[in-house]
Amino acid sequence: MIKKYTFVLTIILLSISNLSFCQVENPYIDFNPEKLKAKTEYTKNFNPGNYKSNVLYNCMLDMINLAREEYFFLDPLKSDKDMDDCAQMQADYQAQKDEKGVLNEPPYRTTFFRLKKYGLTYHAIELVSKAKANLGAQEYSYYDLCLELIRPILKNIKTAKQLLDKQYTYIGMGFETDEYMKSMYASFIIGNDLTFNPDKPDPMEKDVPFSKGKSGMTYYDEKVCAKCSADKNLEVLSEYIQVKDNEVFINCGDHKYLKKLIGKEGDAIVLDFVQHSQYDCEHPVIDNDRINRGFTTKPIIFEKVLEDNTIKDKKSSKLYAKIATVPEGIEKDAEFDVNIIVLKEGKYACRTIIKKAVECKKASYQAKILADRKSVV
Repeated sequence: MIKKYTFVLTIILLSISNLSFCQVENPYIDFNPEKLKAKTEYTKNFNPGNYKSNVLYNCMLDMINLAREEYFFLDPLKSDKDMDDCAQMQADYQAQKDEKGVLNEPPYRTTFFRLKKYGLTYHAIELVSKAKANLGAQEYSYYDLCLELIRPILKNIKTAKQLLDKQYTYIGMGFETDEYMKSMYASFIIGNDLTFNPDKPDPMEKDVPFSKGKSGMTYYDEKVCAKCSADKNLEVLSEYIQVKDNEVFINCGDHKYLKKLIGKEGDAIVLDFVQHSQYDCEHPVIDNDRINRGFTTKPIIFEKVLEDNTIKDKKSSKLYAKIATVPEGIEKDAEFDVNIIVLKEGKYACRTIIKKAVECKKASYQAKILADRKSVV
């Protein structure tokens, strides 16, 4: 009987231990931006019926930037009017419905379509928050309100990492109270240089250096792509691609390892041929709203690559197969790189693997060393 109780107690203790172990520690929940109180305008009472929108905006921006600096030593986010307008649209909708959320009414139901409405690309995310707009007779400053808006984001480890992610350099913000001014709703659009599209060619232009179709691809989906986007092993794919004359080959020393990378059901790759001339400083031709940057192939699956393997020795694990030809749109002597777009579930563009080797032309390493030595002497 004692052994039975001992066994049950052991199982309970192990379950509690495993539960504690699985809980992810959140270092952001104790964020304390007290130093912002040095700005007296932030400590003034917030009146939801009559407040200074610029003070609220600046206080919120300073608080977000302080968090990014404190945890990751990041430079301040820059504001953008189009991103502000996009965020304001969702803040207004939340206030109208008196409900927090990122969904809206068609045709602007998702963040994706609202970004397009304001001339922005899909390279941005949206975070939303809700806080009390007043505390009745109690003191409630701009600082207090901003702290109440940022806390729910920082308490959630996922949204906290998004807000503090170093890849983002721009932000747009919108705020609005509900009809009875009980709650303040906020929307934050966060992006980077890819969020804008200044070099997008005219849609009517025919001779563009990229495929206009989608090659069977659709945009990144976080649920589908999470593991793929974090898999560092996929970077090796750039080393397998070889271009000879007008043909593209995949050269891999172990096809079983390649199968682990891109051989699951629904896996595929698309080759993206990007010409160096597209990045001309005076006349760049880049569409940041596209998944691809250049001419693309149709999706290539592992089974087809293995079938076309020219190494017929069954004992060999090596693989060498032609997988594409250089697109006709690329001129004979044009310089280009081959990026690899990794697809999951047959269509979701989850990752783009770019060329890692950098060739340095017209430079003498030895001459550079000698010059440095002379300067030291």
